[in-house]
Amino acid sequence: IRMAELTLQPDACVAQIAREHGINDNLLFNWRNLHRQGLLDPANRAALIPITMEPVTPPPRQNGVVSTDIPPVISCRLTLSGGSLNLTGPLTPELLRTLIIELRDGEL
Repeated sequence: IRMAELTLQPDACVAQIAREHGINDNLLFNWRNLHRQGLLDPANRAALIPITMEPVTPPPRQNGVVSTDIPPVISCRLTLSGGSLNLTGPLTPELLRTLIIELRDGEL
């Protein structure tokens, strides 16, 4: 954002600013255009959200042997300013990754 703002100064040379920062001038022109459109607003940046991890209870034992017939129950609780979301069941890494991407990129 700072470099895009530098290009908006009077008498600024985009190519020179790009060279000084070791980037391609076309990339800086693109950033400047995005900045002018308000698409580089720091308030719109992705933010880290706190998570809480709880220990997983081991599967029940039968005659001293861990049973592998019962699938593990996985749950995920996501708390945001507007409320909480609880997911329980066969949560795959792909499903959780998609959920995180949608929450990060979507309009909540």
